[in-house]
Parts: sequence; C-alpha cells; structure tokens
Amino acid sequence: MNLKKTALTRTLSVVMAMIVTVLTFAIARPVTAHAATVDSVDSDVVQIMAAQQQGGGDAAAGGGADAGDDVWNSVINTFVKWIKRLGFLVAFIGAVMFALGIKDSDADSKQRGVMTMVAGFLVAGLCIGVNMFHLF
Repeated sequence: MNLKKTALTRTLSVVMAMIVTVLTFAIARPVTAHAATVDSVDSDVVQIMAAQQQGGGDAAAGGGADAGDDVWNSVINTFVKWIKRLGFLVAFIGAVMFALGIKDSDADSKQRGVMTMVAGFLVAGLCIGVNMFHLF
C-alpha cells in the first residue's frame, strides 16, 4: 500500500510540474511580447508627457494605461483558464478515485474520491464565475 501511494505521489508531482511549466510559458509569452514593445512605447510616453506639460491633460495619458490593463487582463485570463482546467483535472481524478473505491468496496476511498471530485468542481466553478467578482 505504501508503494502505491509513493507511485501516485510521484505521478501527481510530475503532472503538477508539467502544469506549472505550461502556465509559466503561457504567461511569459504575452509579458515578453509587451516588453519587446516597450522601446516603441518610450517615444509615446515622451509625447504624452510633452502633451501634458502643454496642457493636453489626461486625455493623452489614457493610451498608456490601456496597454498595461490589456497585458494585466491577458495574464489574469491565462491564469483563470489554466486553473479552471486544473480544477476539471482534479475532478476527473476524484471521479477515478471514487470508481476505484466502488470497485474495492472501500468506504474511505469512496469518500476521498467524492471529496476530491467536489473540490475540483468548486475550483472550476469559481473560475467560470470569476466575472461576478469584477476583479478586472
């Protein structure tokens, strides 16, 4: 029994490492793409600052803030998308645990499987309804 738990733990560790790697690359791509455009934005910032000094007001400054907001929303949407997928994966693993608990007629395994499945669906449901919180 201890050997099975160790193998399962190693498998889950590898899956989690793969998910973290995918998330890292998914987030790094829009951030580095935005960083590549910083040089071209520098001239826009100088123009915005000059317009503000000449009395242009905040209307000229709106463009720079929108670009940052777009990158922020892109990063958050990527996080939410992958956390939702992870939640569904956890729910699937819980369903498999529950099915194996039924096969062995083990009440403890069935309970752990159902709790894992519910936790996965809660995470996925929270990500689906994230727009209700108006965070971004």
